[in-house]
Amino acid sequence: MGKVTRRKAKSLAVKQIEAKKLVGRPKKLDITDESMRHQLKMLGKFHCSHREIAAMFRVSVGALQEWFEREPAALILYEEGMAEGKLSIRRAQLRMAQNNPVMNIWASKNHLGQTDKTEQKVTQDVNVNVRHSVHELFDQIDAMAERGKALTNGKPGDDAKQVN
Repeated sequence: MGKVTRRKAKSLAVKQIEAKKLVGRPKKLDITDESMRHQLKMLGKFHCSHREIAAMFRVSVGALQEWFEREPAALILYEEGMAEGKLSIRRAQLRMAQNNPVMNIWASKNHLGQTDKTEQKVTQDVNVNVRHSVHELFDQIDAMAERGKALTNGKPGDDAKQVN
């Protein structure tokens, strides 16, 4: 069986609804049931997870996923509901952005790619004479050593090691 397109899945669902076989016990998940199709689309609109949908229809998550595989029209209804839910959220955000400056900034950043970052590049050439700096460091170390000798009257302390 090839890939099932949305159009093909919808036509299959319509055929199933028209055939409406009444053999065996009633199915918990039945794509031919109008109220179930409506509920499935609404659950998608509210962005419910598979676990939440399974709980709503009183089936296991595995049974729901198998149903989606077996009945592509059901999965399509769920996805269409999710798309409608996203559109509703977007409409509400844009309405809020008209009266709320913070929301307007958020919408501008997310939908228009605008940013409020300001970057400044500072370039400056720095010339450092390393030899001079190293010599200054050694001079400072020698000066500190001389001060240490002066404090101890030229004698190293008990814990100090004398280096020749």
